[in-house]
Amino acid sequence: MNAGFISNEGSTIGQTVESPLKDREALIVTFWSSFAEHEQSHRSATFQPLFKDVLELCENGNEETGYHLLWQGKAYAPAEAVAARKAKAQFA
Repeated sequence: MNAGFISNEGSTIGQTVESPLKDREALIVTFWSSFAEHEQSHRSATFQPLFKDVLELCENGNEETGYHLLWQGKAYAPAEAVAARKAKAQFA
């Protein structure tokens, strides 16, 4: 759940303020090898009831953001290493 604080050290706004999303936003982090695997997980009979609870809890529960991971905790395959170097050059 959103704890409500905003870090001075990690933010650009300059002073700590309380987030208006305190206790109204949750972050669930999952890792998948592919988007198809991720989408299949939503069809699970055990996942659906839990996801309905998230929708009731969070005002933005129906918005699911995907990210490209720059590192996944395992050694890169050669093609992944090339892609990671390109991403680093683009975003670093």
